[in-house]
Amino acid sequence: MVLRFGRIEIMKAKYIRELIPIMGSLQVIYSDGSVKGYDMIKLGCEWFRMSNDEFHKKYGFNFNPQIYPGLYERCRELVYPKEELFCNPFQLD
Repeated sequence: MVLRFGRIEIMKAKYIRELIPIMGSLQVIYSDGSVKGYDMIKLGCEWFRMSNDEFHKKYGFNFNPQIYPGLYERCRELVYPKEELFCNPFQLD
């Protein structure tokens, strides 16, 4: 948002007012009233794949999947699958 006073322009910072989880998505509500939605599974998987600093730089907010019941475990399974899920059922031991 830009405020103009004659020839002077002042940029008003847009900040995150609220993060709301709704049915598997995370709704980010900004100070100017705009809303952006993210899939929580995708966010959780991204969280596992990058540092907190990288995540904040990419999305503009901090995120912790551990505060949403079951999300941390689900994303961990997707990013780091257990080996037994990929075993060959026809392999003889």
